[in-house]
Amino acid sequence: MLSSLRMIRMRHPRVVVTHRSRSTLSTRPNPTSWLLWYSHKLDTHPITTKSITSAIIAGIGDGACQYGQPDQSRWDVNRTGRFFVLGGVLVGPLIHLWYGVLATYLPGTAVMTVIKRVLLDQFVFTPFCLPAWLVSLWTLERTEWIGRPDADARPMTEKLYDEAPALIQANWCFWIPVMTVNFGFTPVKYQVLFSNVASLLWNAYMSFATSRRTVTEKL
Repeated sequence: MLSSLRMIRMRHPRVVVTHRSRSTLSTRPNPTSWLLWYSHKLDTHPITTKSITSAIIAGIGDGACQYGQPDQSRWDVNRTGRFFVLGGVLVGPLIHLWYGVLATYLPGTAVMTVIKRVLLDQFVFTPFCLPAWLVSLWTLERTEWIGRPDADARPMTEKLYDEAPALIQANWCFWIPVMTVNFGFTPVKYQVLFSNVASLLWNAYMSFATSRRTVTEKL
């Protein structure tokens, strides 16, 4: 009887130690699990997932721009809100649909296929998308919800004529190399995410460019 109890006591700690080690491992954060969760959301709710991601990254891009601007004495919440809304309502859904069209009619990653997709994206889609984004931004600036009291009251067509060409050229300098890598090496499911990550820099630039023009016009 005593020998049996001794054997149980000797075996029991091994079971407890094994159980604790497993529970400890299971509570550690696993980056792979987050990637799998996000990938699952891209499959089950693609537009919603990409729109929320786009909104968050657009807001972060504007926040980073404001933080780096020496003339920005305090955080402009409405300005970040405008970028957040545009990222979630306009940019995310629109790019999701556009990339789907490109993947359907120009599938694969052959060199000529990638070149065609980049050309269509930058010289057909961008001249439509960027002015639409600008008009939407200026419209939000004139609202009471997340507007700005010193919003430019000029007609939209006049503002587009003055500002869109330079921004489109800057867009080509930044996005043509980025989209070449995106279309050539990134799976279709993650292409919007890749663009959103690159948009951290682009949104910071757009936030700076649009706010600077307003300040210049005001002076």
